[in-house]
Amino acid sequence: AHFSQQQSTLTADASPSYGGSVSGGGTYSYGATATVTATPSTGYTLSGWSGDCSGGGSCSVAMNSNKTVTASFSQQQYTLTADASPSAGGTVTGGGVYNSGAAVTVTATPAQGYTFTGWSGACSGTGYCSVTINTNKTVTASFSQQQYTLTADASPSYGGSVSGGGTYSYGATATVTA
Repeated sequence: AHFSQQQSTLTADASPSYGGSVSGGGTYSYGATATVTATPSTGYTLSGWSGDCSGGGSCSVAMNSNKTVTASFSQQQYTLTADASPSAGGTVTGGGVYNSGAAVTVTATPAQGYTFTGWSGACSGTGYCSVTINTNKTVTASFSQQQYTLTADASPSYGGSVSGGGTYSYGATATVTA
């Protein structure tokens, strides 16, 4: 008589397939313990197992019959914080939670009486701001209050003096005395 050890097949899948790879599938002797390993692709994370494994940690399967395990991957997400400095200086759009690899456009709109002066954080300069999301990031739009010059002159100059001229912020009240 010829005897052979019973074999069992372990099918190991990734979902979605581009989210990562899974190793450990194959044919095993009856009673063996199979170790299945999930390796996420860049920008993805292992979110859990299903089938004959569960949870989010390691996966070991007792091979006493044909088994199937699936590693589920999810795209990593990061927060882009978009701030205005000072907060009364204007509005900044583009902040939020995004998938890894996303390209996000951040825009700054000055409030009345303010001027946009530049970016800091994940953007710099005064031009276009586009942020590639691969970690949590912050962008700050800086604004400055507009300044105006009030010139106060007496005419004719020998006729008297005038005070109150100078530089004033937008919306300020200037008192001119003759």
